[in-house]
Amino acid sequence: MLLILILFVQLINGIKINNKFIEEPDDVETIIGSTLIFRCRTEPIHQSQITWCKNDFCTLGKTRDLPFYPRYQIIGNADQGEHHFQLVNVS
Repeated sequence: MLLILILFVQLINGIKINNKFIEEPDDVETIIGSTLIFRCRTEPIHQSQITWCKNDFCTLGKTRDLPFYPRYQIIGNADQGEHHFQLVNVS
């Protein structure tokens, strides 16, 4: 299964910033039912919001918690620029 996600980095006030990726997300193939992690690291971002998007779905909000989507999680140390997207039980 091929999934492509795009990471959008925005300031809380909506102004775009030019962040530098240290590790960009890659296309990933996986087996149905497995756990998948799209790795992404940027320079540390202060006062910002990280949003992962695929098609019409985005992880909007000022938090990394996604309580309405228990299969999805943004993991890693945000203070170090880690914004990995984890998907559990791929279907």
